[in-house]
This record gives sequence, C-alpha cells and structure tokens, in this order.
Amino acid sequence: RHVTLPLLRPSIQVALILRTILALQAFAVAQALTGRGFPLLIGETYEWYVNQQNPYVASAVGMVILVISMATAVVYLRTLRQPDVVRGAR
Repeated sequence: RHVTLPLLRPSIQVALILRTILALQAFAVAQALTGRGFPLLIGETYEWYVNQQNPYVASAVGMVILVISMATAVVYLRTLRQPDVVRGAR
C-alpha cells in the first residue's frame, strides 16, 4: 500500500479529471432523455442557443461549465500532489 498508491498517484489524478469531465457530459444524456422538465446547465445552453437565438448567453453558460471543470481539476491536482513537490525537494 505504501509503495503502490504513491506510484499510482499520477494515474489517479488523470482518471479523476477525466471522470469529472465525463460526468458533466452525462448531464447532456439526462437532458436528452428527460426533456425540458429537468433543467441542467447543458440544457440551458442548448435552450439559449437554439430556441432563444442568443449565442452570447449560451457561450456564457458554456464558460460557467468550463470554469466548473477547471476548478474541480485544480482541486484534484492540489489534493493529490506529492508531498516532496510541495516542499520543493527533488
């Protein structure tokens, strides 16, 4: 456990980040299955772009989704960083 987990840390970081991005994409599937009765950020983006004909608001909502993805990636990277990197040792 003390040898294997530290060696798997980079793989775990990448897997967590990719799973988070895929989880945000799963909301699009829920939106497609349930229709407008289940409001989600992805659905709001689609609503503003296609039905309301306002690409500016749709891109702003898309940026909110991007910020959420980036924030969770930063949290994962900071949480799982190696202790020797924190202290600056090599």
